[in-house]
Amino acid sequence: MNTTLRSARARAIAGWTGVFAAACGTLWLAGCTNNADGGSGDGPVTYETGHALGDFVGAWTAAGWAQGAEGPRREIRGTAEGVRDKNYFVRLDVSYPDPASPTPVTGTCVFAQMGGRTVKLTTWFSSSPIMRQYIGTMSADGKRFTFEDGGRTLILKVNGSTSWEAEVWNDGRQIEGYTFTRTGG
Repeated sequence: MNTTLRSARARAIAGWTGVFAAACGTLWLAGCTNNADGGSGDGPVTYETGHALGDFVGAWTAAGWAQGAEGPRREIRGTAEGVRDKNYFVRLDVSYPDPASPTPVTGTCVFAQMGGRTVKLTTWFSSSPIMRQYIGTMSADGKRFTFEDGGRTLILKVNGSTSWEAEVWNDGRQIEGYTFTRTGG
């Protein structure tokens, strides 16, 4: 009798798990519109940034420079790997040599679709304890993303399917510039 009860419970749990999985699969396939309006009463939210964020998916080589307020301009070369993460995110993992250490600097950038042409970008690197969050917008043609966080501005420019550029500005002065060139899928 105990075995039968356990088996009945297991069948019930398995049934609900199957229903839940089917519902999640349906939501994932829908992907373009979220019927939740966040309490605004405006109705469904349309996500316009998904296709354009796909331009960051793939393997990249990076070449560029960075310059602190007081220091010399440093040339930087590295790699990046962009992957789709769940349905509304792109994760970009970055690595480049640290001239001051034998250990490379690694970083992660996560793009999150926020609805419409709005994107949140969260970044963190092994070279700093600071996690940055930027809220930005995508241009109507999907080729330019502009993010702001206080006096810092990050501009990403997509140059077709084979390259993109990143500029970092601090209080109106460009402090970093990189070009990413596709090396694979």
